Amino acid sequence: MRSLCFLRLAVAVFVSCATVFAPIRATPAQTLSGMICENGNSVCRPGGNGEGSAVAFPIAVAVASASNCYTASGDDRAAILNVLRTPVAADLKIAVEFVVERARICGDWAFVIATPQPKGGGAMRWTGTVCAGDTSHLAGGLMRRNGATWRLVEYALCPSDVAWSDWPEKFNAPQALFDQ
Repeated sequence: MRSLCFLRLAVAVFVSCATVFAPIRATPAQTLSGMICENGNSVCRPGGNGEGSAVAFPIAVAVASASNCYTASGDDRAAILNVLRTPVAADLKIAVEFVVERARICGDWAFVIATPQPKGGGAMRWTGTVCAGDTSHLAGGLMRRNGATWRLVEYALCPSDVAWSDWPEKFNAPQALFDQ
């Protein structure tokens, strides 16, 4: 049985410790530091069964690592907040602006958590709105960029629980987008 090794960081390379044909071949010293093997070892042991070298197979990986995520600012921040503003204002039946807790972008995905307030500031009157009662008074929105345009994928207004906890799986959005 061959051991499979994976780079600890999210990269677009699959590494196997088996001796098989591959376009890239390196010695364990060149490639195995920073890898973890399927069998739990931090390195693949040289020795029998062709486990003396690492073989790398480039593959396409659709993973947004934390390194390509950033806090939304400028035009992107304004655009994603405007996308979220439309349904929130419609549900609350009032023009709103946001006190932003988090606005994060990872590749073509954006996630916002914010508290709506009346345009111009001031306290929101929750009585008589869909947010009346014991709720969070937060708005959470997941957006995806299509070309130059951000589009709303899903949003939650005044959830009583963490409504976006399943969004990474449900919409195949990067988990790093939701991490703090």
